[in-house]
Amino acid sequence: MLLGACAYQTGTQGMAPFPGADSPDVDLDAEVVALQSAIEEALVWRVKAAEAYPQLKERSDRGALSSADLYWLYGGAESYFELRDRLLPYTQPYVARFAAESVEPPLGTPAGQLMMKKIKLNLAVGLVLYDNYLIGVYPYYADAKFRRLLRRDRPALAGRIGDITASYVDDRQRQQTAYAIAWVLRERELGTDPSYDETARDPMAYVDTLIVESPSFAYMQEDTASRKGFTAVLRRLSDDLSFLQQMFTHVASKAFGNAIGLVETRKGYLLQLPEGEKAAIAAAMEPLDVVLEKTPFRLTDKFIPGHWGHVAVWVGTEDQLTRLGVWDDPLVVPHHEAIRGGRSMVEALRPGVQINTLEYFLNVDDLLVVRHTNLTDAQRREYVRNAFRQIGKAYDFNFDVETDRRIVCSELAYVVFKDEQWPTSRTLGRYTISPDNVAVKAASKNPFTPVILYYDGYRIDGRLEATLEALLARDYAKVRDMHGLAHRAPPS
Repeated sequence: MLLGACAYQTGTQGMAPFPGADSPDVDLDAEVVALQSAIEEALVWRVKAAEAYPQLKERSDRGALSSADLYWLYGGAESYFELRDRLLPYTQPYVARFAAESVEPPLGTPAGQLMMKKIKLNLAVGLVLYDNYLIGVYPYYADAKFRRLLRRDRPALAGRIGDITASYVDDRQRQQTAYAIAWVLRERELGTDPSYDETARDPMAYVDTLIVESPSFAYMQEDTASRKGFTAVLRRLSDDLSFLQQMFTHVASKAFGNAIGLVETRKGYLLQLPEGEKAAIAAAMEPLDVVLEKTPFRLTDKFIPGHWGHVAVWVGTEDQLTRLGVWDDPLVVPHHEAIRGGRSMVEALRPGVQINTLEYFLNVDDLLVVRHTNLTDAQRREYVRNAFRQIGKAYDFNFDVETDRRIVCSELAYVVFKDEQWPTSRTLGRYTISPDNVAVKAASKNPFTPVILYYDGYRIDGRLEATLEALLARDYAKVRDMHGLAHRAPPS
């Protein structure tokens, strides 16, 4: 099927579905949680492949590709198949079975809701693979030179990509894809699809976001309003290879931002702050301030436990680092140009640990800045160096604090302030630290204290510790009553 990207034609026939898929008691929420890491790795792979293509294409048009270019080209293809093989079993069992049996979900009933959850799980994972192919594979494979290089040096990889390309117009695959999309659209039309609060941690909210923000889904359901149902969606899936070029053009021209990004459904409130207020936030920051944010509108925020979703560390401006005595430190020197350009925020994002501007960081709804209140100058210098040591490290999709080769966002505080005792949680056999585990150190007044706080786009000017405690308890009504805040309309 389209969802499985030639599952029946590339040596995966008979692949076992994911554990428990055929059990009526399978815990779908747990399956989604277990899948999140692989899905986000696939999304990051998509970003890197899409960003690399125009650069490789330009060098290829000028002459011979370098050894490093070839290494990336072949390594990228191998990474694609490694991720695809991890996700593929989750695209098959439910949609294939329901479509084969011509089962119609009894929408609006508990049984229908469960059936739609199963269909959506298959569809969401399948769309991730579909978009990855269109955005991260198809441009390379459509290029005659890249295709020739793959066939010459990596014939097995080229063969698999060729099989996948051909499989997208397979009748059975197109029909199963149309089946899944038609029922998602029908559920939406009848108003029986569940609605999720942005702050909810329901795993199915993550699944729904993957579906509706997929550029492939947008293409497939486009122009079907007057021709509802399976036939209309199937007609949208052209029966010849021009379909691939049409879809790629759609993705590139209409949906490129979310196509290669980690999906967000709107922009954050703090992006709309007056420039003077943003400048005042930056002016109030000091080296080693720990900065936390909340982005309920972003896909990557959906599963993070607690209120806060991300952690960064402000390392300081040129003047601040000079006064601290570390501007000419060998760890800092490589970043002079970036810091002079306004980049002082070190953060671990899915593509890796970066140093970014405050403006880049402020695409958020909630902002918290906490400050250590009892550091010596020697400790400040040591901890700032620790922050710079993290830049360039890969993101830790296993969220394991007991490794320093890869790093997750909240782990920045853990490794920068290495002498602090941080609260951690044990999950899936490893110790993790969440953003709320970081924030709680300020709520307890020792050794951090909150110095800047925005909630839902509003600046909180008093009772910061009490407000933070209410946010950590997720008592949002108390926060609103405490400060007389009204609900805000989401920005466009």
